[in-house]
Amino acid sequence: MDQERVEIFLNKARALFPTKQYTFAMSEKNKALDYEFNLRDHDKVQILKSLTAEDCIEIRKNDNIRYPDADIFIFIKQVDLESYGYPETVKLYIKDYIIEDQQMEMVIVISFHREGMHDM
Repeated sequence: MDQERVEIFLNKARALFPTKQYTFAMSEKNKALDYEFNLRDHDKVQILKSLTAEDCIEIRKNDNIRYPDADIFIFIKQVDLESYGYPETVKLYIKDYIIEDQQMEMVIVISFHREGMHDM
């Protein structure tokens, strides 16, 4: 794993969060986590900000033909969340990338759900 590439990616992403330059895909798996833990974008951004290079398990080429040069970074992060007033430790599967063009930069979060629910 290229730790330096991951650090550069994380630092770039963290710089985009304060200006709300991010979006979360609304897949069924992602929505299920939001519903189960009443997560808002602000909560998810706090988790994204806490990611470290050690949480990254893979870097792969983007299969989105619109952004073939944007590598996808995949993370597994263990966090404590609250469900109906009870704390629960959850392993999250997070997959995201940054799109860059002349007009803007944006973090695209494809996956943000329980680990193990991702497609193989």
